[in-house]
Amino acid sequence: MSTGSPALTTSARRRGRRGLIGTLLARVLLIGACVASLFPAVWVVAASFSAGTSLYSGGLIPARTTARNYLQLFIRGDAAAWFARNGHTFVPATLALVALAVGLGMLWRRRERIRQARLRALALGTLTAGLLIAARLVWGCLDRTDFLLWMTNSLIVCIPASLLSLSLTVTMAYAFSRFRFAGRRFGLLVLILMQMFPAIMSIVAIFRLLQIVGLLDKHIGLILVYGGSSIAFSAWLLKGYLDSIPRDLEEAAYIDGATRWQAFTLIAFPLATPMLAVVFLFSFIGFYQEFLIASIVLFRPELRTIALGLRFYISARYAENWTGFAAASIVASLPILVIFYALQRYMVEGLTKGALRG
Repeated sequence: MSTGSPALTTSARRRGRRGLIGTLLARVLLIGACVASLFPAVWVVAASFSAGTSLYSGGLIPARTTARNYLQLFIRGDAAAWFARNGHTFVPATLALVALAVGLGMLWRRRERIRQARLRALALGTLTAGLLIAARLVWGCLDRTDFLLWMTNSLIVCIPASLLSLSLTVTMAYAFSRFRFAGRRFGLLVLILMQMFPAIMSIVAIFRLLQIVGLLDKHIGLILVYGGSSIAFSAWLLKGYLDSIPRDLEEAAYIDGATRWQAFTLIAFPLATPMLAVVFLFSFIGFYQEFLIASIVLFRPELRTIALGLRFYISARYAENWTGFAAASIVASLPILVIFYALQRYMVEGLTKGALRG
């Protein structure tokens, strides 16, 4: 007995073929997009191990590989002589540092499984203390190269600036989300307008203000500038997330006798932790790679950040070192990866909830 007309069967087959072709085409396009996105990163990694000084000297697969570009970031002079002096301390300290870092990360992500608070605090404290000791031993073996100075300066500037920006942002976003006051709508429009103007328009004003208050060519001056530069974008981002938190929770706290500050610190702030992690990471990345403002605020070589320092690898007219620049760029990205790993759980939750909620 026939199960269907020949016309319907032919039509179903055509639809099936079209669906298969569409799926294959979509996968080919996605694979091509992934290759196009990853190719520059793979090329930089390959160039960092190349023996030459040009990005094109070794190709995608260098004929002769070397770790010299990475060693020069931490060691002055001959690597063999340095290893003979410090190898007996550096190798075990580095292995211990990596093992303790991995163990601390795994324990932190599974800390809820340890029910006893004292045992959890003891384990975290022990691993943290061991990690700091191992890091101190590794740091003592390394030479004080310019690269390490740039990295240290960047962390000194970017971490406090990100925390300052976050503290200002969360209070501003909470006020715009929960309070109704005169000028609220105008203030929101001002935040939008502030994002439309490039940072280069404010360079003269920033330079003059820091000069007047005596904070030019100081890290604290750059921290203050960075701390206020990302408030507009972060406040809009965080306000949208706070709007999605039910106000009934805070109203119930008011009935129980809580003050406005207690409702903010004990209810709204913990619930907004995922988005706070997103705001912190976005701010840190923006400050970490910023070049323009840092170049007009900092003058002394010992104050340079990583963004200012990397340009010296490629700024010399007849002495460009693109492979050294590639190695320095890869190592410089490690703090961002560490922070992202530490805040990964909160970031995923914050981004997904921020996208799905009103």
